[in-house]
This record gives sequence, structure tokens and C-alpha cells, in this order.
Amino acid sequence: MHIKLFKSTFLGFLFILFTSLQLIQCAVLGIDFGQEYTKGSLVAPGAPFEVIMTSDSKRKDLSGITFKKAPGSGSGTFERIYGNSAAAVIQRFPATSPFYLKPLLGQSLDSPAAKWYSEQFPAVKLVPSNNNRSTIAIQIFDDIYSVEEIVAMSFSEIKGRASKVLTQALSGSSGYLKDTALSVPPYYSIQQRKALQDAVEIADLRLISLVNDGAAVAANFAASRQFENDKKEHHIIYDIGAGSTTATLVEIYQADLVPEGSPFPRSHTVIDVIGVGYDTELGGHVLTQSVRNILIDKFLEANPKVKRNDLLNDHRALARFWREAERVKFVLSANSETQSSIESAYNDISLKTHVSRVEFEDANRHLFDKVPAPILDALNNPLNNSTEAFDFSKVSSIILTGGSTRIPIVQQELLSLINARDPTEQVTLAKNVNADEAAVLGTALRGVGISKIFRSKDMAVIDRAIWDYSAEIDGEVATIFPRGTPLDSKFVLPFDSSKDDFKLVLYENGKEFVRHNINGVQSAIKRLLNDPHRECISNVSVEAEFHLSNSRIVELLGTYAKCESIEKVVSTESSQQSSTSDSADVESSSETDNASSGTTSSATTASVSPTAKPPKVVKKSVSMTNSFDGPRPMGSASKQSALSRLRALDRLDADRLSREEARNTFESRLYRVRELLESEESAQQKLAEFGEWFDYDSEKASIKVLQEKLAELNALADSYNKETTVQQIELPKETGSVVEPTMAGPEIILEPPVVQEQQPFENEKLADVYQGIKEVAEMLDQLGIDIPNREAVAQILGGSTVPDSTSNLKGIAELLRSKLQAANLDGSEPADSGDVESRLNDLRHMIKKAADIIKTESSATPSVSISTSPSPKNPQHDDL
Repeated sequence: MHIKLFKSTFLGFLFILFTSLQLIQCAVLGIDFGQEYTKGSLVAPGAPFEVIMTSDSKRKDLSGITFKKAPGSGSGTFERIYGNSAAAVIQRFPATSPFYLKPLLGQSLDSPAAKWYSEQFPAVKLVPSNNNRSTIAIQIFDDIYSVEEIVAMSFSEIKGRASKVLTQALSGSSGYLKDTALSVPPYYSIQQRKALQDAVEIADLRLISLVNDGAAVAANFAASRQFENDKKEHHIIYDIGAGSTTATLVEIYQADLVPEGSPFPRSHTVIDVIGVGYDTELGGHVLTQSVRNILIDKFLEANPKVKRNDLLNDHRALARFWREAERVKFVLSANSETQSSIESAYNDISLKTHVSRVEFEDANRHLFDKVPAPILDALNNPLNNSTEAFDFSKVSSIILTGGSTRIPIVQQELLSLINARDPTEQVTLAKNVNADEAAVLGTALRGVGISKIFRSKDMAVIDRAIWDYSAEIDGEVATIFPRGTPLDSKFVLPFDSSKDDFKLVLYENGKEFVRHNINGVQSAIKRLLNDPHRECISNVSVEAEFHLSNSRIVELLGTYAKCESIEKVVSTESSQQSSTSDSADVESSSETDNASSGTTSSATTASVSPTAKPPKVVKKSVSMTNSFDGPRPMGSASKQSALSRLRALDRLDADRLSREEARNTFESRLYRVRELLESEESAQQKLAEFGEWFDYDSEKASIKVLQEKLAELNALADSYNKETTVQQIELPKETGSVVEPTMAGPEIILEPPVVQEQQPFENEKLADVYQGIKEVAEMLDQLGIDIPNREAVAQILGGSTVPDSTSNLKGIAELLRSKLQAANLDGSEPADSGDVESRLNDLRHMIKKAADIIKTESSATPSVSISTSPSPKNPQHDDL
């Protein structure tokens, strides 16, 4: 009876496990990585579609990290403080606080972006990256970290917070999260986009796509609205961020489209990007820089003995002035004047002054005059191959997004543009999206739409290339993706098949970004012509295939020699009798009109069978190598090394946090025992020793030592028959563990907590499987069946491989049921110990099979209803 109970429970567990994991695999993380602030959002069945809160319960986080020497640690050990939590310490540690790194991605050390960054944040030491990639790295104490690695740390931290949200939403499930979509300015080059792509991979995330900011905001705007079938609406998404200003002209309408894989049309909301304008010199940080200059001028005027160069060379002072300038700029968005004060701004001299909005506007008049320019560029240079400018009066609204659109003079400049260009006053200045969060929510929606991980609102977004992409072959240039080409397009470029080698150079907007050396064309042609199984029936051609991805990255998919060919079949006299039975393997070709069904040739020489299969195109690859003239992306080995280093830092952070929690536990217990033994004079000396040890030695103590000390402290209280509560301190995983501590989810172990020499799994999808293993082990214990080494069962999971193909869940359930029966777990008692071991082996194989299934990406795409109602109004919006 117990065996039957075990059998039914185990199969029920597998069914629930596989069903729930289909939902867990559907989560999409949206990231809006801004120059000043970073936001994250999560879309998953059963989880609220909302912005992910930061560690300090805010809706956005400063973009950066402070590296700080860990208290009591040796050299080379530091802790990382992320985002808002680091705001208070940036001015104390400016050299190890690399914030606002977005403009440095995909740039060389001699670029204008690097020069500007060094001028504004001179404490941060920029150095060349490793492996001669012509990109930028940052020196942190004695180590060098590429910009991509530091950005990846922020992405990993967001991933950890999102995993906790997912775990809570799915009632304690593993919170596994892998897929992400990332917003990006529309003017970003391929080098910058690839740098972001590398950062995502280093964070151990899988990039669905980069999403242009304007398209993301448009998706968020359209998601909660209905549009008429016969009416096209036109809106301009106007975004002033910290680093730039962009204007995206979109056309939105309703249309019946046939989804991929469906024979029937469905009504879709269509968003067509038909114009883009931008200004990389107008942004929030340039305005902050101007306010800082105003504050510095006022400080120097009040303190004439202070020399400007001395102040500008004081990195901590500059950090203090920058932080105050950010605050002043924000306050002036709602007030005409504000008081400014910086305690000990420089050399213990404080700043107390006031700044007016008029001063701010006068200092930036040259910038505010450029506010309308991106809109005019989007209107005058449409992406739909029209030679005429788009009629401004057809625009329904200018939708404001980005923090700096709150500045009153920006809105005044836009209203002036509307009044000058639209006398009918039909164009409105709209504030109908959340200026801070529309991009991150829209990015997550686009991630769902592109990946089709699950169904959401039917929406088709047509984003386009804003530049020409061309290819040069031996001096001849051909445009492969003209300006305005929809993303996710392919192009085939033919080569001269008489040549053996080519030099292929790819250009973006006239600037080279990669060079391909193609070799061995004639060798590929020979392999094609000498194929023993197929024969070409058309001329051999050589061509290169290119892809313009949804991330707007142009890549050479491959270079091929190809022809249309048919299968060669050998016919002999001896095969006459078997030809009929083998005919199922040889399909009739429609090209062979004179073929006679059921007849064979008596010739003994090889020939093309008259019953050959229909022709098909066969390709043979041509080898090629890449080279880069400027910044180049990270190689796979470099990314793997960076990922390993990031995991090691995560483990150190987890260990440090565990030690801090252990110290706090010991400290609180020490205070309690002191209260309990206050009247016991004989215990005071021992308590003083505990206190002295805590003050001077506990910071460097391991968790094991802290646990021993806690046990001694509790034993002291017990010896006086006083109240005691033994608080067990969980030992952290050793540094060799491959588990990522930033990932949330229940830790399932097979034995009581101990320091494990090897963590048996890496993929957090397997957390539920571990729970199942634990339950199975308990059932076996009840049946009197012993597992000599339960960790070995778990290690089978960690070593399992990912199948190439997806699996049918129903078929897998039947397979497991048959294996369960084959293992003789159907109610009969085990005959001997060998039979028991055989059953356990079968059980291990079953668990391994379950792990393989879980690691396999399911082809099923469950539907989920996403609430796209506007987010609660941010109090900051009242300033508008």
C-alpha cells in the first residue's frame, strides 16, 4: 500500500512540476538602462505587471555602483553598494564610484564621450580594456573592470530583485528568470548595441531584443488604448533623458493581420515608426553640469582665496557639488527659486547661496533653443521613403517622457513650436504616460511580443533603420539595408563565383564597423559539385546572407556556395526486387516527366534515379574571419571569464551579508544575556570577554566561529537556568559554489544544513526538482529503502545535458510511468538488496530525465492577460 501511495504521489508531483515550470519559464524582465536612472519591470503569468521596487523601496535606481573596502577585510576584498543606496557614499569614495557609465559603452578611450566623462567625474580612472578591444575599462582598487562588466553587475542586481518578486508572486516557486528586453536610444551605433548585448550575457541573462526608447514608450501608450480600424493616429514621443533628446514619430492604427502560425486573421494594434530625430548634446546631465558651474562660481565669489583649479582638482568636492546641482535642478522645475547649501563643500568651507530659475534658464539658453530640433528632424526626414516632410498638423499629440521634460522652459519651447506650426491648435502637449516608467513597461511588452513567450495584447510594432547599411566587396559598395528598412529583415548579396577570396567591409551610416575576410570559395564549390549523394541541376552561385535584427544589429549570417540539386540514387540489376519496398525512401520528382512508376533499370552503373526526390537548394559554407578597426565586442572566452568573476563577487557579497547577519544575531543575543545575568556577579567577567571579542575580533570571524561563540553564550545563560533561545546561524555556501546568491528562490537540500563542498546544481529551474527529491527520499525512508548517497542523486541533475529538441509532456509522463513500472515499484516487496539498488538506479534515471525536461525550452506558449492600465500617478508629476 505504501509503495502504491509513493507511486501515485511521485507521478502527481511530476505532473504538477512540469505544468508549473511552463509558467515559470514565461517570465520576461524589462530593463530601462538610463544614463542617470535604471528601472526594471516584470511580466509573467500570475505576477503583477509593475515596476520592480529597489532595495530602498523606490521605483528607480541610480545607474551605478560604489565599490567600498569591506570592514575588517584583507586587501582586494570589497563590497558593492548599488544605486540609491550608494548616493550617500559617492562623495566619500568618488574614485571607486563609477556611475552614469552609459555613454562609455562601445566607445574608445580617445572618444568625445570618454573625454566628457573624465572632465565631469575626474576621480574615476578610465583605462584601456583588456585584449586590445579598443574599449574602456575602469580601475577599481588594484583590479580592472570593463564598462560592460560593471553594467552587468547592475543588471544582475535587478535580476535578483525581479526573481524575488517572481518567487513571491508564484507562492514560493524558484523565481527562475532568464529572458530580458533592454531599452536603447535609437541613435546608438552597432558597437554600443553590442556592448549592451555583452553586458546582458555577462549578467547571465538571455537577450530577447534591444528596444528603441521611442518604440517602447509607444507600445506602453498603445497597450491600454483602443484605436479605430479606418483612422490612423500620429503621435510624437518626445524624450529628454539624462544623456540626450529624441523625438519618435509613430503612426498607430488598428488592422486585421494573420499571426505567424495561424491561418486566421486577428485584429492588431499596429505601431509604425515613421520618423526619428535626436540631439546627443541636449540632456539632463548637461543641464546639471551648468547648475554645478553656477554653484562653483558662487562659491568662488564668496571665497576669493580659493583657487578654481584647486577646487576642480578636488574630486570629493566635485562630487558634492554635482549631487547638490542635481537637487537644485529638480527643485527649479517646480519653483522659481531655491536655496542651496553644501556643508564642508571644500576645505571645511561650506556653501550657502540661492539659485533662481532665471539664472538657470539664462545659463542654458543656447541649449533650450535646440528643444524643437529633434521634432523637426523627425518630421522633415521620414523613414517611409517619402521625399516630402510629414505634415505637422496631422500629429495628434506630443507625448512627453523623460525626467527633463518637466522643466518649464522645455514645455514652453514645445508650446511655441505647436503655435507656430499648427495654427488650428489640434496638436496637444500630452502628459498621458508616466514620464519615468513608460519606457521600462513598454520594453517588457516588446520583449513579450518579439519572443512570443506567451500571448498578450495583439500588437505589431514596425521599427525601422534610421541609417543606411552598406557592404563593400573589393572596392564596390552596395546598400544592403536602406534607411527606413523594417527591422528583422534579411538580404542576400551575390558574389563573383570565379574568385576564391573576398574582402567584405560593412558600414553603418558610412562608418566601417566590421571587416570580413572570406576565403576558400572554390573549395566550397568543389565540395558542392563533388557531393557523392547529390547532383547540381542549376548553376552554382556564391552569396552572402545578412540580417538586420530587431536589436538593429547587422550581422553576416554566412557566406555560401549553393545550387539546386537532386539526390543521386544507385540502381543495379540485383536491386530490382527490392526497389518497390524501398520506394518509400525515394520521392517522385515532378521534374522527371518520363519516369515510369514501378520500373527499374538493369544497368549496373550509378545513375540518377528516375524516382529521385524533388530538387532542393544545397549550401556549402565558405570560411571567413573578422577584424575590427575600432571598438570590438567581447569574445566568448572573455564573456565567460567575466561571468565567472561576477559570480565570484556575488558569492563574496552573499558571504559578507551572512556574516553581518550572524554578527547582528550574536550582538542582539549578547545584549539579552547581559540583561538576564545583570545580577550575577560571577558571570560579569565572562560577559566582558564576550563583549571585548565582539568589539575587536568579530568583524573578521567566520560564521563557524560566530556560531561557536553564540553556543558558548547560550551555554552561559543555561548554566544560570536563565531564559535562552538558541539561534542557529545558517552557514553560507562555500566560495566554490556555482549557485548565484543574487537569485531568489528556496534552497532545497537533502540533508541538514552543512557547508557543502560541491553545490550540485546551477540552474535555478531545478529548485522544485530538489523539493521532489527530498520528498521521494522521505518516502523511501518510510519504506525502509536506504539511499547510500543522496547527494549523488542530486549531482545527476547538475550533470545532465540539455536536449536539442523539445519534448511532449504527455509522452514524457507515459515514459516515466513505464519506467516506474519497469522499476517494479508497483506494490511488490523488494526481493533482495540488489533489487533495491536496481530500483534506486531507475529512480535516479527518472529524476535525471525530469531535469532534462525542465532544462528544455517548451514549445508551448501559455496565454496570460496583462493589465496595461496606467501606473499610479507619480507625485513628482504634480510639478507639471
